[in-house]
Amino acid sequence: MEKIFSSLDRHPVWGYKVFAIPLYLFLILAGLTWIANILNIIPSSMVGSIGMMFIIGIVMGEIGDRLPIWKDFIGGGTLLALLGGSLLVFFNLLSESSSTSIGELMKTTDFITFYAAVLITGSILSINRTVLLKSFLGYIPTVLAGLIGAAVFGIIGGMIFGKSARDVLMFYFLPIMGPGTGAGAVPMSQIYEATGLGAASEFLSTAVPILTLGLVMSIILGAVMNKIGMLFPQFSGNGRLSKNETVQPDQEGQGKSDVSARSCASGFVLATGYYILGVIFSHIVPPIFGVTIHAFAYMVIFLALSNMMGLIPQSVKDGAKKLQGFFAGQFSWVIMVGVGVVYVSISDVLAVLTISNFIMVFLVILGAMIGTALMGKLMGFFPVEAVITAALCMSNSGGAGDVAVLGAAHRMNLLSWSQISSRIGGGIMLIIASIIMSIYV
Repeated sequence: MEKIFSSLDRHPVWGYKVFAIPLYLFLILAGLTWIANILNIIPSSMVGSIGMMFIIGIVMGEIGDRLPIWKDFIGGGTLLALLGGSLLVFFNLLSESSSTSIGELMKTTDFITFYAAVLITGSILSINRTVLLKSFLGYIPTVLAGLIGAAVFGIIGGMIFGKSARDVLMFYFLPIMGPGTGAGAVPMSQIYEATGLGAASEFLSTAVPILTLGLVMSIILGAVMNKIGMLFPQFSGNGRLSKNETVQPDQEGQGKSDVSARSCASGFVLATGYYILGVIFSHIVPPIFGVTIHAFAYMVIFLALSNMMGLIPQSVKDGAKKLQGFFAGQFSWVIMVGVGVVYVSISDVLAVLTISNFIMVFLVILGAMIGTALMGKLMGFFPVEAVITAALCMSNSGGAGDVAVLGAAHRMNLLSWSQISSRIGGGIMLIIASIIMSIYV
């Protein structure tokens, strides 16, 4: 028997490696998982959910990274993994046990928050301390420039399609640039109702499909920006936001292969500890202008301060960076499948997929991209990275969208900056929503 499997492993077809697994073995594992899906017995646990997500993600990811045109211009395996998960739900190919298991992992267990915490920790600790301080000072103005550009281009689009500035700002600008559904559209709908403009359900019925279309478009544009960075390298930092950002001596451990397993484990402790610190502050610090600052925003701030003060030992930083590289490289397709199954509704996208809505959403996002590119360049940022983080991670429906956009753009190391956009920028959007809705009462 051992000789048979050994010969299969060397076979040009059956021995072909899929995610480092010989094809014959991967087909056995995939077949067993899919049989469990058909029988509706996928376990409601991390074993069942991650097992199903890995199989779907590997199949979609491998195909997406090889399809002509798609792999270069549309988003490759990352985007196909996301769309694959969403399409399986749309066509009822996932059993109830599979959908429930994946939903519990993504929402109840909140695996995406754990994933994001690990990536944020590693990415913050990979930035030189002096550059980090300078970058923070210029980043919020870059986000604000994107918001101005989004509003202006949206109103221009409204003039083309006969939509009033009120409707453009209410039902396109606010939902698209807001921080998703739960932290954005829902509180915006409450503001909408409280100001007497109409029922909250009226706002949500329009806003949710529009912001979902904005999410899908942002992901695709993230892949486009990656391609632009490859075609015009002078506009891209190849994953670096600031033009002053270089690899310093205290960063050299990021790529070392001799980082110990215990150091990697310390990266887990660091990520979870700083996220818990963020949770503490999000509970004890009162809302600012009526907006509660998210735990991720505090996490980014405290990690950055700790990095600038030299609080974290090099061995722990090396472990956190190594861990970030593992999660970003090996779990991206898994996370994309989860986002597609749980957060992206093909039905919602199809419901608003008219030519006028498509162009309106595109113009709002285009305005944000132009605004952040111009201001980002002025602030010493690379335009490609500025657009991806300060524009597309504002128009992508929050934290899950950040992961999807950065995955499509192959810049997962920028997750800390995207969280500033989603969390702090999202809070700014709620303040702007209050002002706009008060004006049009």
